[in-house]
Amino acid sequence: MTPGNDDRTIVVAMAIDDSYTEPLLVVLWSACRRLSPGWTLRVFVIGYQISAESKQRLEGDLKGHPVEFEWTTLDLSGPRSFWPGIAHDADITAYYRMFLGEALPETVERVIFLDADVLVEGDLAELWNSPFDGRTLQAVPDAYAELLHTSRLRKSGVPFPHSAPFFNAGVLLIDLFRWRELEIARQASELLWKYGKRLYGRDQDALNIVLADDWKALPSSWNLHELPHMLFCWDTSGQSPAERRRAFSEPDIVHFVGTWKPWSSKACQGFYERWQAVARKAGVTTKAFSLLERLRQRLIWAPHAELNRRLWREVIQAPNPSQWFRIVVLGLKHPWMLVTYPLWQAWVWARYSRIWIALHTPERPRRTSSKEPAKVATR
Repeated sequence: MTPGNDDRTIVVAMAIDDSYTEPLLVVLWSACRRLSPGWTLRVFVIGYQISAESKQRLEGDLKGHPVEFEWTTLDLSGPRSFWPGIAHDADITAYYRMFLGEALPETVERVIFLDADVLVEGDLAELWNSPFDGRTLQAVPDAYAELLHTSRLRKSGVPFPHSAPFFNAGVLLIDLFRWRELEIARQASELLWKYGKRLYGRDQDALNIVLADDWKALPSSWNLHELPHMLFCWDTSGQSPAERRRAFSEPDIVHFVGTWKPWSSKACQGFYERWQAVARKAGVTTKAFSLLERLRQRLIWAPHAELNRRLWREVIQAPNPSQWFRIVVLGLKHPWMLVTYPLWQAWVWARYSRIWIALHTPERPRRTSSKEPAKVATR
């Protein structure tokens, strides 16, 4: 299935609660500035308790841009009690992407799903036109797949094929016709209902199991994601050196995975400052950090993450002699890192060990229920 030559509309879906309206604005504003002339974004916002004021602001701030909004919601009050990781009501939005077939009109046969913590640096028209080659889904392989995901799933007793790769679900291109035909939402929901907390990655785990042999890998540039403190286990060995270099230097979509988002004082991912600049241009008032927070970010988090990036992402993944010179320059600019970096790395390894143990400790199978997962209602 390929889009018609005369149809220059890109269908985008995003799932948010009211607190994520400003990050969504940044995503769409960044996408519009890179979009080829003549193309339009038809954006379906699957929202949880989105206020009328937030809707008006988004539509007003993007007036004059090639964006058409359509608002919808899902009633997951029935199946939510069977699924892990829902501590607060708004957490249910993490599962909305499973139900894109139900939430979007049946006339929509292809959709790009984007998390709200991304920055679009490339032309979505290029992604939109990517052929599926007979697969239901296109996604970027997760850079932490073996360490955090696949080995955990294989040991947990869930039906995940041992040789299957694992994709990151933050950026997806979906053949929605096949998605509906194969009843992906139903299959994923039943997995979550049956295995519960053993699917630590929630819907991302469930979708990887259901679509284990039915997705096509996109280049890393379409979902560049990194945990700056854990770059020693960052792996894109399936990509060519040229593809990795392009992803590092000219990513099409940057995905700010992890706890520290680009609007946080602890953010230190690559392109953090670019997100801040785009947010200001989009009219988002970025948080005013205290002097202590700014000093900590500039003197500790940012330089340590940059050194990690130079060592683990560039020197190891895409070696170049000039990179060692950049590392020396970075050390001269921040000489205290001779003392603080080893301490910081010790903290990183301790934290990583706790995460690894938690992810690889088998959960007790929970009691099964005779009840079937409830139907999903759209409105």
